[in-house]
Amino acid sequence: MKKITLAIVLCIFGLLFFAPDFLENAEAVQAVAPSTLPLSTTYPSTTASGTFNITNPQDVYVQYGSNSISSYMGIGYYVKIKKTSTGTYISSATNIFYTFSTGTYGAINGQGFAKYTLTEAGQYTMEIYGGTISYGYGVVSATLKYLPYQGKLIRYLRTSPDPAQFTFPRNVPVHYAWSGRIYPGSLTGQPYFSITGTGTNISGGASATSGYFTAAKNVQYTVNCSGGYYQDYYGNRTDYPAYVDICYDDTEPIDSITLQTSNNLVEVGGVKYTASPVNLSWSNNPNPPASRTYQIRDSGTPIGYSTSQTSQQVTLGEGYHYLTVVSYDQWENETRQPTPTPTGIPLTIDNSPPSGSMVINGGAIYSKATVNLNLSGISDDNGVGVDKVSFSNDNITYSQPETCTGGAFTKSGWPLAQGPDGPRRVYVKFSDKLGNETSSQNAISDTITLDTTPPSGSFTINNGAGITGSIYVTLDLSSVSDAGSGLATMEFSNDGTNFTVPELNLTAKSWVLSPDDGIKTVYVKVTDNVGNTAIITDTIEYRNIIPGGELDPQYITTLPDNEVWDEDHPIYGQVIVPAGVHLTIAAGVKVTVTGPPESNPYLNGLIVEGTLTVENGASFTTPSPGWMGIIISGTAAVTGANISLAQRGLAILDDAVVTVNNTIFSNNIAGVQVYEANPTISDCSFLNNTGYGVKEDEGGSPVMIGCDFSGNGVDYYHQDLTMITMEHLNTIGTNHDNRKTD
Repeated sequence: MKKITLAIVLCIFGLLFFAPDFLENAEAVQAVAPSTLPLSTTYPSTTASGTFNITNPQDVYVQYGSNSISSYMGIGYYVKIKKTSTGTYISSATNIFYTFSTGTYGAINGQGFAKYTLTEAGQYTMEIYGGTISYGYGVVSATLKYLPYQGKLIRYLRTSPDPAQFTFPRNVPVHYAWSGRIYPGSLTGQPYFSITGTGTNISGGASATSGYFTAAKNVQYTVNCSGGYYQDYYGNRTDYPAYVDICYDDTEPIDSITLQTSNNLVEVGGVKYTASPVNLSWSNNPNPPASRTYQIRDSGTPIGYSTSQTSQQVTLGEGYHYLTVVSYDQWENETRQPTPTPTGIPLTIDNSPPSGSMVINGGAIYSKATVNLNLSGISDDNGVGVDKVSFSNDNITYSQPETCTGGAFTKSGWPLAQGPDGPRRVYVKFSDKLGNETSSQNAISDTITLDTTPPSGSFTINNGAGITGSIYVTLDLSSVSDAGSGLATMEFSNDGTNFTVPELNLTAKSWVLSPDDGIKTVYVKVTDNVGNTAIITDTIEYRNIIPGGELDPQYITTLPDNEVWDEDHPIYGQVIVPAGVHLTIAAGVKVTVTGPPESNPYLNGLIVEGTLTVENGASFTTPSPGWMGIIISGTAAVTGANISLAQRGLAILDDAVVTVNNTIFSNNIAGVQVYEANPTISDCSFLNNTGYGVKEDEGGSPVMIGCDFSGNGVDYYHQDLTMITMEHLNTIGTNHDNRKTD
């Protein structure tokens, strides 16, 4: 009996030493004061009982134990519970052991237990059946108490003498001991464990009756019962085999874990957002043993383990997550949180930057040095919300972030990269309130072409004529161009200060010079499509050789192209032959000049800035009272014509190239008037011209050959008659005043 007692003591000591979590939690579970009843010492067996009440259906544990055991005494006892009012016994839970020698195995605080499920409230009676006392005397006292069920306690296994195989669900310390029918005497034989398939004995001994070892998770073990029979004090062996009772720690530790994160949390509409990875930290109350392992769970699914006791970083995908932390003891028993269970951390992960689009200057192709950046469709779908935008010309250096709440945004006056005109790209990055920012690889951009060069080119007045006798001129603008964004508008001025309202791009323009004689400069302000402006000019000399003012422009016709008048042709008002245009008046054609009755008739006539050819037999006249005549600043060849009743049959200006022959000038005020020109006039007749046959002004010096002067007021007027001897070259008739000089 001393050996048996010593084995029991060693078994209890083994559990105390190698299963600290079990004892810790057993004390935490015990919450009901015990009820103590004495046990009778009558041999061979007696019963003792006590009552208790429950107010709700529940599972209860019943514990019992003994002390003051005399030497060489074996004890077996068990507990029964019945409903007091009916006397109906309640069966204990399956596989709960039914007899112990002091309740060592699977004990709470060293006492055995049984579990009962009570389905009704009310009073219950517990009965303890004290077993057998042999070979000695002693006093047995039993403690009777019940505890409400609060979780798993200790896993209990029993094997027969035959080999048995089983696998432990986690790394656990296993305690084992021989058990069986209680007889006086000693236990012989030995149990041992081996890893299945290896035959390696990892426990037991020649005379071992109990022991322990640490079982590995998911490894299959074989329990062998070698011998295992009891024999009494006198050596008589029993006919009952012994069993191996096995117990291991399956008890939940109780932890209260407080979880937190150091991440920046932004709450929008009651939803907490952050970016991944998430830095978690936690504290545990009470302070647990260092053997704890912590498991991080996302909506109940394990995503990581930590042995650091305090913190862990986890990487999470986009969307909603609910993070919790549970702990495990060194035997991998999961923690049981006290009520109420601490809540985890609800988080919505937002790792994506906002999105949007950008166009420069509303989608224009060209721009000056600064532009407007138009952003639209800015959003942070399913995210924390848009916060900032910034801009760059090189996708490396960005501007200071500016606040943007989403939707649309305009950045005005953004300077494009400097340098020669050409394509420019502008980039934009978006960021949200968590700092998620568009990457350089995904930066949104748009392009535009920088155009800082103004239009260029030139224009001509009257197709490049050097002089005009009319303030009504034509500007040829076809050579004005812009190599960048293109021409947009033109404005016109006679003084370079006061311009007309802008007009769309033109190739030609009718323009009115200022009315005073002299060199005239016309200014054209040309603007391209992005606003670059240039002022270009051209000049022409205006000489007012048409007295009586200017004709209403509606009565002025400018020939657009070369023409041939091969039939009688009227002139109503003025006809202008511009530079570059050739007018041919065929032989025998009669040109009759008239004009509006309200205007001066001497404003009607033909103005030649281009080229005029008059063939033999053509004539120019007017019904009454007169007309302006033909004013030539370009090129003319007049042959065999008849010009009459004009203010000046021909007015030849400056650098005009003119030949006149075999032509009759009659009844004009002046047959030919020459201004700084050198025409050749041959074989012509100047008859009855009331003022002059030929009049020279401002140094004009025609070459006069074989001409006849008769009946003119003054045959020939010149400032210096030494320049030419009319008598030698021409026939001077009966004129009113044959020669005249200043």
